[in-house]
Amino acid sequence: MRKIIFWILAIFLLISSFVSDTQASQINVWWNNNIIRTDTKIPYCPNPWDCSLDKWIEESKWKIDWIKSDWTAADYIQDIIIYVLGFLFLITVIIIIWAWAIILTSAWNDDKVENAKKIIINCVIWMVVIFAAYPISSFIIWIFIKTR
Repeated sequence: MRKIIFWILAIFLLISSFVSDTQASQINVWWNNNIIRTDTKIPYCPNPWDCSLDKWIEESKWKIDWIKSDWTAADYIQDIIIYVLGFLFLITVIIIIWAWAIILTSAWNDDKVENAKKIIINCVIWMVVIFAAYPISSFIIWIFIKTR
């Protein structure tokens, strides 16, 4: 394994030593020509009102007002629930992959295989719970909204 890592690093250093001088000079030329400008005109702003701070403050106010007026607390709660359930689903998938790797590397050791099977079964049960959690929580939120 050490030999493989050594040869990969040696090849990387060899390639980078040939490329670095020419690439660095080309990057510097590109940087100086495209980033540092001496002219006072802004090419992407033909209308001064489009680039003013007042315009962006107005647009930000509109977006903030839209967020406040368009969504209710139930919408925010449902959005948070979706993100949390997605994160939990991702964690269960990672744990299943980890348990499968334990089975593959256990050399058919019965104790490790049984423990990994239990982990996979528990993760599948939790996946069913995660899939059922969103409709249940949406139903509960719907009940609270309708009772107001």
